[in-house]
Amino acid sequence: MHDGYSQEGVGLFRSESATSAPFEISEAAWNRILEKCKTEYKADDAQTRLRPFPEVRADLLSGLVGCHQEIDEAIGFLLGWSAGAARIQASILLPRDKT
Repeated sequence: MHDGYSQEGVGLFRSESATSAPFEISEAAWNRILEKCKTEYKADDAQTRLRPFPEVRADLLSGLVGCHQEIDEAIGFLLGWSAGAARIQASILLPRDKT
């Protein structure tokens, strides 16, 4: 099932092993992911609020569920902040326009 994804000969999943989990990331793919995060995205391990961070390498599926929860929280915060800021701005500007 996982043979369809590879990049430059490096498969994403470690599915060729009988002992691997269904969504376990291969060591070569994991090293590429870490390298890209560090060099291209300039990201590090501290850039998360999830403590401990989900074990993405051992099980990508369950790890992504945890990451999606963090994204949902961040987007919820941004929406609440944006709506609150718009409400405050409207309350400041609209009374002035009534006079």
